[in-house]
Amino acid sequence: MAAISEQEITKATLRFLKSHYRYRDRDFEGQTTLSTDRRGAGGIVADGYLSFPKPNGELFSATFEATSLDKRYEVVYKLRRPLLRWDASAFGAMLSAGTYGFGLYAGWWSLAELGLWSCLAIIAFCFVLYYFVYLLSFRSVRRYRYIYAIEQFKQYYADEQWIAIGEDVFANFNQDPCYRELRRQCTHHGFGLLVVREDGRPLMQMTPSRQDLFESKRSNIPLLDAADTKRLTPPGGAANSWMRQFHGTNLRRYKYQLFFCLIAAFAVGDLLYQEWQRAKVETYEDWETYTERMAEAKRENARWKGMLEGFVIDTPYVWPLPIRQDVGPYEGVRLSIPDASIAEAGADRGRDFSRKGFVAQLEVEEESYVYDCSRIRQSEAPLYILQIGKYDTYSAARQRMETLRQYNYAASAVWLGCFGEMETGYALYLGLLFTDLEQARESLLVYQQRLGDNVLGLDLRIRTLNPR
Repeated sequence: MAAISEQEITKATLRFLKSHYRYRDRDFEGQTTLSTDRRGAGGIVADGYLSFPKPNGELFSATFEATSLDKRYEVVYKLRRPLLRWDASAFGAMLSAGTYGFGLYAGWWSLAELGLWSCLAIIAFCFVLYYFVYLLSFRSVRRYRYIYAIEQFKQYYADEQWIAIGEDVFANFNQDPCYRELRRQCTHHGFGLLVVREDGRPLMQMTPSRQDLFESKRSNIPLLDAADTKRLTPPGGAANSWMRQFHGTNLRRYKYQLFFCLIAAFAVGDLLYQEWQRAKVETYEDWETYTERMAEAKRENARWKGMLEGFVIDTPYVWPLPIRQDVGPYEGVRLSIPDASIAEAGADRGRDFSRKGFVAQLEVEEESYVYDCSRIRQSEAPLYILQIGKYDTYSAARQRMETLRQYNYAASAVWLGCFGEMETGYALYLGLLFTDLEQARESLLVYQQRLGDNVLGLDLRIRTLNPR
């Protein structure tokens, strides 16, 4: 069977249109115009053109695109891969940011537990997953299926537009996915579809919509004869082809997708920054849990030393301070200020009695005890305190401790000379001496919440102490 040429399809379609619009309302004094190869500004080409005046004086126009087998690419859809990939990137970026934020809210992961690189790996995995899910799920959407004839019809206005194809363009009209996509887009946009058989008989598949489905979004571009093509080129340069508009690589075409990608990137960056700020703390351990854990550590230490479990001791090898509320420190080795020193301090309050050690005060209602540096030097690992200030003299530190006691804060002090510090004086701190940085960070958050507006003006921060 010989292929149907484009000229034969054009002639058959012109005859069909003349017959189809014979009884359409018109001004019979006007003349019906039939022509081929009409051209418009921007590289627009109409293979066929029909026009006649309407009763109201306006001009009715109908155009068609004739496609033969050798030009079947005009009606076979192509995948808009750049647009699909940009949409998939925007979709993946927004959903991966949302998934990471929801995971933080649900407690599935956090920067403190996994670290920065693991969190970035989670975000990247979610992005790649959603990206390919979008590619596989939405590649069949009409938005990504480009048909030359359909896109050309969108560039200019005509009352009715037809696509005429030869019978041999598609091998199987019922099962060919390209033909089904062509029918679907013609139905959606309101274009007519005509199939011309080998003997020249036209088979109408669907008629154009009489209502403008584009809501006047198309341009009223005049279609001129090929002899008047000089009028199509504006002075100063050639007209840009509309095809260039659809296949250009300018990022401005994807500005909305890029905008959403940037929003997702800023959202993830903000979440990571906030997590990094809060990575120091997570959950504060309550007093009961802390007591049980310290008691267990104390029993393990006693067994390791070969001591009897449950034997209460108060030696430099026990750290932290005894926390059992029903057992007090052993008076025989407690390094408190002797009575004579207390009396001397009461008589000469203006003098400064330097105590080279640390002053421990666990509870507000309890008295504080002074210990020497040997208690701390037993620890080989760094110690951490929640420092709230530094004072040059022992008396100044004690005075500040008494002031904080009135505000229901139990503060302790440590002489910096016990450590390998270049500076001297006393560091005032809240809570205990910590051997675990994470516990210090947890305690820091609790005190920050408790201080609120910090009307006392405390410079609360974590300080590392390295025993010499």
